[in-house]
Amino acid sequence: MSSATLEHNASTFRWDLRDLHSAITSRGMASRSPLGWSLRDVELRRRRPWLTTGYLLVLLTSTVLLRHLPTADARQLLAGSSTDVQHLTTTPVRVLLTSALWLPDARWLPYAVTFALFMAPLERRVGILRVALVFLSGHVLATLLTELPIAGGIALGWWPAAAAVRLDVGVSYGMYAVIAASAGLLLPRLRWTLNVGLLTWMLSALLLDTDMTAVGHVLSVLIGLGWQPMVQRRLRFPAAAQATVAH
Repeated sequence: MSSATLEHNASTFRWDLRDLHSAITSRGMASRSPLGWSLRDVELRRRRPWLTTGYLLVLLTSTVLLRHLPTADARQLLAGSSTDVQHLTTTPVRVLLTSALWLPDARWLPYAVTFALFMAPLERRVGILRVALVFLSGHVLATLLTELPIAGGIALGWWPAAAAVRLDVGVSYGMYAVIAASAGLLLPRLRWTLNVGLLTWMLSALLLDTDMTAVGHVLSVLIGLGWQPMVQRRLRFPAAAQATVAH
């Protein structure tokens, strides 16, 4: 075989590999795992979830602080960040932000595992800004939707004035919104299984304990479900998702 023929065959092979790579990345012909990932996701999964990591470090710091403070000081610190009616009518922005910095049960590890399993993959897919919006929408909207009825009930005389003051801090509203939104990363069968499972779990908890926090958990899951179309659009347009992650 002549050298010209060998060079022609090598050139043809290189172009065949390029065509195969183009078909895999741009037309979605890669094999997918049950979680809905494909070969195009390798680069995204290598990106570091800076927001998730930083937020977990903040929560770790605040948890350690609470454990080392005297009990009275810790309670006062939490009470000052509570998103109850009294604080929402005086310093709403401050308490909406600071209430998400504390874990009232002082157990950091379960939250770290949950955020690593759900928030980190979501951040890699949709980017820092969008995952922050998902979390904040769950945290802020669920808080307002549970506290405003209390304020209305107090104004109408249905509840005593003491109901305006209660301890309401933590990350659960934002966390459940992120979990629900991250189900959009899954293939349809697994996505619907997680959606139904989350709603069943939250509604069961609401039937067992009909307080406003349980209501907020149901609302935060519904808010997270509302973000799933955005997540699925990021899956259909991976180039846009990569650009978003870069931000």
